[in-house]
Amino acid sequence: MGERKGTAVWYAESPDVIAEFVLQGFGWAELPFSVVSAHIQNGALSPLNYAFQQSDILEGIDVVWTEQQGLGVAAHWVKGTLPNLPQEVWREV
Repeated sequence: MGERKGTAVWYAESPDVIAEFVLQGFGWAELPFSVVSAHIQNGALSPLNYAFQQSDILEGIDVVWTEQQGLGVAAHWVKGTLPNLPQEVWREV
């Protein structure tokens, strides 16, 4: 599950649900920037600033294809390009 950062840990089915808990005052959370950026802009949430290494949680993107058919030009581009994009590109919302 990852590293525990406190004694009381809550889990939920999505980052959006966790964000709602935080907005209601149920503690703090490390969440993807795409989930909290609007809340940070409107002042409802504040980014965490701690002395140890910052985690840069990104939402995963899965790419699935069948082995029954060869990849076309576009699929080869996606497969070769997405993993090599810098993190700054992923954070742009």
